[in-house]
Amino acid sequence: MSHRAHSPSGIIDVNKLVSICSRSNLFTIVDNTWATPLYFKPFKFGIDMSVHAGTKYIVGHFRCIHGGCDL
Repeated sequence: MSHRAHSPSGIIDVNKLVSICSRSNLFTIVDNTWATPLYFKPFKFGIDMSVHAGTKYIVGHFRCIHGGCDL
């Protein structure tokens, strides 16, 4: 799933999505690059894994490649 800040054309109800995935025993992964870990806390919503590209906001420039995966 892509977080609501990633797609300005639509908003995802994260709580509803997590509920549906939980009932179906699905593992949830969110790309938290756009919102950054500073502004969106996916684990508070029950997301299983969060990934983000640190190159865009955390490192601040393109000369370094950085990414994160949180469980």
